[in-house]
Amino acid sequence: KFVPSVKKMVRFTPSRGLLLILAAASAARDAAVLACGNVRLDADLAETPDECGPSDSRLTSFQARTMELDRFRAANRALFALAANRTDLVGLQTLSPELGKTPGLVETPFMVEFFPTQATKEHACTPAAPRWKWRREIPFVGVTAMASYGKLEFKQTAEGMNKDGLTVSAQIYRGNVFPHNAVAEEWGLPGWVPDACLPYALLSKYSTVQQIRDEARPGGELANVYRWTVVDLGIPSYHWIVDDATGDHAVIEIVDEKLVFWNNSEIGTVTNDPSFAWHAQNINQYWATSEFLKPDHSLATTSPGTAADPAQSNIPAFGSLPASVGTGMNTRVLPGDYTSASRFQKLFYTKQLSKAGASTTSYAETFANVNALISQTFIPLGVVPGASMNYEWTAWTTMKVYGCGRRQFMYKGYFDLQWKVIDLSDVNFDHPPITINPEEGKETIEDLNLKPVASLGGDGPAAKKPLRMNKGKASKSKANKESNKE
Repeated sequence: KFVPSVKKMVRFTPSRGLLLILAAASAARDAAVLACGNVRLDADLAETPDECGPSDSRLTSFQARTMELDRFRAANRALFALAANRTDLVGLQTLSPELGKTPGLVETPFMVEFFPTQATKEHACTPAAPRWKWRREIPFVGVTAMASYGKLEFKQTAEGMNKDGLTVSAQIYRGNVFPHNAVAEEWGLPGWVPDACLPYALLSKYSTVQQIRDEARPGGELANVYRWTVVDLGIPSYHWIVDDATGDHAVIEIVDEKLVFWNNSEIGTVTNDPSFAWHAQNINQYWATSEFLKPDHSLATTSPGTAADPAQSNIPAFGSLPASVGTGMNTRVLPGDYTSASRFQKLFYTKQLSKAGASTTSYAETFANVNALISQTFIPLGVVPGASMNYEWTAWTTMKVYGCGRRQFMYKGYFDLQWKVIDLSDVNFDHPPITINPEEGKETIEDLNLKPVASLGGDGPAAKKPLRMNKGKASKSKANKESNKE
């Protein structure tokens, strides 16, 4: 296989084993559901006009996302199996000489990891770009996945929030159109960032979405985001949900080799394929549901996306959503399956419907509401077939609370459904990584220890006072917990 370059050609000679691996990766790609979900609600928790500081929005955003597992692991195994055959990928072996020296792939579980500031140094977020360098100027907390092959290691950041309130979520997406000439010569040069490294780059250097837009313009640090795999392994790329504490919300995709920023301020929902623009326009297919919305929540009036390159003019406008398209729309009902298109519509409409009854001035109610909304996309293990005879399942869920001075990063795993909170305004960024799903997979069940009174040396019924189920408080673990008035 040939990959064109401005400077030279890098040749790859596929063997029968390589072709089998690529075929398997392609089949896995087509079979996997890749059910990431992302939903956001905004609440006005400020009691005084100047409470939120000079730069933060008055609104506090509660943003939750899920991450479904299987595709990532299958892709890693295909990549390393391919790279282990040194005769198949001469160009890749030259760039990553450790590939193939030591048999055996070592994968670590997803971790919550802390990143302090750091001088410019190499960061291997992909095995194919070990020379990529970046400077960490802003500390952040993120969810990472890591694998090693011999002495070569790579670590990808899938989710995170930095101390200034910028948040990034990388969710699987196949529709990006990357620069065609991004091969070995460009790797490591200023303005060239591997797509797998983009969350790490954004979280460690930028405070606002507008700063990212500015650097994505021609000549900027983010002008060229390229596909990190030099051969087609069938591994999908991502689109990136970026939000900040000033109230700016966007979805980044790559259209015609350049970054495009879709306005996500009012829709507040993202899943996977197809494109964000397609999902936004698909809202109209379930227009009948909007009849049940309160009048002030019936429309999400959106502006078009903006291209990083002013020369791009093919960015569609959405208009007002939802709107009736054609006839018979009153017969459509919300879907309940796990496909990306269905999850997007269910999250969008249930989010809009929830505004009719949920408080927008209560931390506890907004927290509980976002938790309930994102739970709609939770996939139990064994329900959805995935790649390599495995299953898609919701490995972890995060929630980020930012704006009006708040900087909270929360997470929970598949077995342990208790939210853990990290307050980025007061945290030790040198803390060691935390495993989200330990290997033993223990559940967390709280024993209320309601012994009969007789067993305690007394008589009469055990329960002297009823237990109240909903106390109006957001349930979080004690470590680094914010004291709030709710």
